[in-house]
Amino acid sequence: MPAEWEPQSATWLSWPSNTALWPGHYDLIPAKFAEFAAAIAEFQPVKINAAGKLRAEAEHALKAAKADLSVIELTDIATDDVWCRDHGPIFVKNDATRELALTDWEFHGWGGKFEASLDNQVPGKVAARLGLKKFSYPFELEGGGIEVSGDGLLLTTEAVQNNPNRAEGRDDAAFHAAIRDGLAIDELLWIGEGLANDDTDGHIDNLARFIAPRTILAVAEANKASPNYAPLQENLKRLREMRPRQQRLDVIELPMPPAEPRQLPHRQRWRPGALVRPRLRPAGPWHHRGLLPWAEDRGHRLPLAADRRRRPALPQPAAAGLSAAEPRGGKLAW
Repeated sequence: MPAEWEPQSATWLSWPSNTALWPGHYDLIPAKFAEFAAAIAEFQPVKINAAGKLRAEAEHALKAAKADLSVIELTDIATDDVWCRDHGPIFVKNDATRELALTDWEFHGWGGKFEASLDNQVPGKVAARLGLKKFSYPFELEGGGIEVSGDGLLLTTEAVQNNPNRAEGRDDAAFHAAIRDGLAIDELLWIGEGLANDDTDGHIDNLARFIAPRTILAVAEANKASPNYAPLQENLKRLREMRPRQQRLDVIELPMPPAEPRQLPHRQRWRPGALVRPRLRPAGPWHHRGLLPWAEDRGHRLPLAADRRRRPALPQPAAAGLSAAEPRGGKLAW
């Protein structure tokens, strides 16, 4: 499984569909989601699961967002809601043959919290649509719950992977072996708890992200009265004590925003040539403090290079996803 910043041919998204999961806010969501898709489409093609009547809604919202529809494809794949990073396939690629494949893990709404029967079918339907080989595993594993370095390291949290709502009755040794085999992982790295009020129970994509093979951007809380202070301090301590392959990790702290607990700063999407991330109000302190000197804030787009020319679409069946990136070089052998 390659790192998220490696070359990709497309991003997979799922159009928001369940009004009950966005109480009091759903009317705002389609337009904002369209802006998100439009931002990604500036850099690479986008494929969006939007079945039935959602297709017309998506087309209307994307046009209003001035998205480049020539690089956006709407697919007739039904989902329970928007979280494609978690319910979508995790793509892998064979280094020797360059064959693209996908892995299909169980997804049950973050440990059974939400209906996810349609979501759980998405990887198989994507594999069929793209004509790709599919490797299935009988364990719950969500794309947002893992973070990879691209050269065999995988970072995750005990709060998610060892939670009884996912792990009860599980053969842990078989689960770890499946991760190593399915994603070509040499070493599993563990931190502890996630953020307060996180429905996922503590996904790593809210906490710590590889931005280079041995560099991690990790959130930190300065307010000692916050319920996140102690858990995040412990996570930082564990990250700094890690020695994968007898090497230290370079850990860069990203301050939590001074905002309500559910406002999560780390939900961002690396694109080759760009970082797409939410814009918080007030503006995030990491910009005021110069903590992201390699990025210039332009609203919802953060170009990492001066060249912002759109990358051309690659021929099918190459594809990628918010659940994972379609690479040009992976680590899986079969």
